[in-house]
Amino acid sequence: MAYESLEPRLKECTDVMEKIVLKKPQHSVRVSRGMKKQQNKTFTAVVEKDHETGLFVGYIPGFPGAHSQASSLDELQTNLVEVVSMLLEDSEPVLESAFVGTQSITVA
Repeated sequence: MAYESLEPRLKECTDVMEKIVLKKPQHSVRVSRGMKKQQNKTFTAVVEKDHETGLFVGYIPGFPGAHSQASSLDELQTNLVEVVSMLLEDSEPVLESAFVGTQSITVA
């Protein structure tokens, strides 16, 4: 498959990844002086498609346990939000690594 034919699909995946904003559930909490208001947390998810199963697989780099799979990108986003929300209820994560980016590699 030529690189040019992959560009539209890569753009679509990039757009979906940008939409994956993981939020800790909000609760009605009265904020007293000296208390900080709860803020949303944003993580970057890496999304791949498993060609054997046809499923989308997503994970948060460096966040143990933050992974899921689904048959659609929207379902994967929902699953990742749920998984990360549950993990954040247990404790604040200590990320083992951080997502830096992607690179295009050309081989002759």
